[in-house]
Amino acid sequence: MGDIITLTTINEEPRVLDTDLAEALGMAKPAMVRQNVILPNRAELEGFGPLSCTAGKSRGQHFTAYYLNEEQALLVCLLSRTERAKAVRAEVIRVFTAFRKSQLQPALPDFTNPAEAARAWALEAKTAR
Repeated sequence: MGDIITLTTINEEPRVLDTDLAEALGMAKPAMVRQNVILPNRAELEGFGPLSCTAGKSRGQHFTAYYLNEEQALLVCLLSRTERAKAVRAEVIRVFTAFRKSQLQPALPDFTNPAEAARAWALEAKTAR
């Protein structure tokens, strides 16, 4: 499972992409984590820090992707109530702990993919303000 949860550093803080976490949780449609878990619980999630997000477009539809910090990721695991939630919570703890101990480096965006590169640059520019 460790290869499913990858971290991205935003403003020197490790974060996990919402859909990566949803996929690890076993959600049939990972993007639905935004509508079913993140948006209804936004205020509680923001109690653990600002939600880092980036806008995108897929199949003609606009979307907002969320990069969650450790506490937000754990809360999404708790709120998702999936069969895999317990195992994923443990993996989130292991991955973020390994990052803090410098035993894990965050994943870099795939800059050969223009869409992913554009999202990464836009997210970095937005969060640098």
